[in-house]
Amino acid sequence: MKRLRRRHAQVLRGEAGFTLAEMLVSIMITLMAFSSALMVLNVAQRSQPRISNRAASIQEGRVWIERLTRELRQGATMVGTPTAATLSFVTYVQHSACGVSTAGSSIQCRVTYTCSGGTCSRREGNADGTGTSSPQQMVTGLQTNSVFSYSPTASAAEYVGVALQFPASEEAGETEDAVTLQDGVTLRNFPS
Repeated sequence: MKRLRRRHAQVLRGEAGFTLAEMLVSIMITLMAFSSALMVLNVAQRSQPRISNRAASIQEGRVWIERLTRELRQGATMVGTPTAATLSFVTYVQHSACGVSTAGSSIQCRVTYTCSGGTCSRREGNADGTGTSSPQQMVTGLQTNSVFSYSPTASAAEYVGVALQFPASEEAGETEDAVTLQDGVTLRNFPS
């Protein structure tokens, strides 16, 4: 029994374990790692809304370009002389009447796209130019209003190019590249 007590006393007197200095160093390292993780999480949470808004604007641009090119392919006549920021033409739309959103059979309407202040809008009216609807905002956040290009010239266009330029991020500590969406249409249904 004495032997067992002596052995138990030796085990209790042993120096196996951690010193106070070792514990303090390990706590400091753990706190630094935890603080770093919290900072990364905080940055991600602050930048998420901006990234989501930018992604939504770019998606709007994709949808808008697809709609514009589809309408140009179905188009019949350019109206006036188009510019880099404005394009007007007569095309087929599937509405019950020009300027309304009720679906119907295909009818000819005048569609005008206008870009100003970094925003492009679409207006629809009767083929003769009467009865125009209020403009619909189609895409926002553009770097330039010069969206349309024409070949060989604007007055005798055989090809219409569309380029949407979204600017690079200018926030401190954030790096995002500028994004350009491009497409174009050969005007096959338009009279020469």
